[in-house]
Amino acid sequence: MKRFLNPADDELKVLPLRVCDGSPYPLSRANIDKLISLSHIEEYSNGELIMKAGEIFTCLAIVISGITRVWHNEGNREKTLYFGLEGTVCMSMHGYMYDFPATENREACGPVRMLVINRDDLNRFMAANAEVYKWFLGRLMIQLYCFENKNKILRGSAEEQYRAIVEHRLDIANKVPLKHIASYIGITPLHLSRIRGRKK
Repeated sequence: MKRFLNPADDELKVLPLRVCDGSPYPLSRANIDKLISLSHIEEYSNGELIMKAGEIFTCLAIVISGITRVWHNEGNREKTLYFGLEGTVCMSMHGYMYDFPATENREACGPVRMLVINRDDLNRFMAANAEVYKWFLGRLMIQLYCFENKNKILRGSAEEQYRAIVEHRLDIANKVPLKHIASYIGITPLHLSRIRGRKK
């Protein structure tokens, strides 16, 4: 269940960083403060659904702390599509653009806190400020880059893919349950355990 919270003092220090994480078009401090003032904090516990397939999700959210997992069902198995780390923008383009239901689920992998802004508030802010519009475009560009980079890194056998995760995404390897990493690679948890056993 989502909980609407005020950011703690220490969280206020990292919010500007999370808002601009890696963006090719960073925001001025005044626009960061305005964006934060239009937003609220939501908190989720491990395994809790943030976005559910079949429901309309129109907000834009930024992960402040924790890791999220995006997945859908393939037959009777879950298929993990990607993970959202700190600074990741989370949204459903189906919902944000067209008010269509989401096609994927997003859940918390451990405790997660997110900065969430309503679509209408963000759209009004972008319409009145070209810098904010460029920032939004830049965040979407980063997401597309991450998808392309995932396809570049995760190639080869299951063992090669797992080694790539350990080499390039140690944050995921250390913090995400093995069953989710297995579904990300497309193997069973037992198969992943065998691969990890061979590495020792």
